[in-house]
Amino acid sequence: GERALAGFAKALEKAKVEVAAEETINHAKPETETEHEDFAAMIRYSKLSQLGDINGRMVLGKVVEVVGDDLYIDVGGKFHCVCPRPKLNSESYFRGVKVKLLLNDP
Repeated sequence: GERALAGFAKALEKAKVEVAAEETINHAKPETETEHEDFAAMIRYSKLSQLGDINGRMVLGKVVEVVGDDLYIDVGGKFHCVCPRPKLNSESYFRGVKVKLLLNDP
């Protein structure tokens, strides 16, 4: 009884010391900490905000999905851009292809 508990208590204490030493060595930070301290700073430093006025801007993207004649293109924003598949050389546009997009703000 007591001897077994003493062995368990020693093992538990040893584990606590090892975890504390590892955290000190790795300078562990809580998962919630980020490079930017608040939401406003995250938005300010996002790629999308740094684009500025998007009208007439050329961006690079990657086709991530093709549904019928629609291309879903990842341009690094929160959502994918959906564009109609061009009629000229339409077979050239498939999943994984890199494309250039000219952005228009209606």
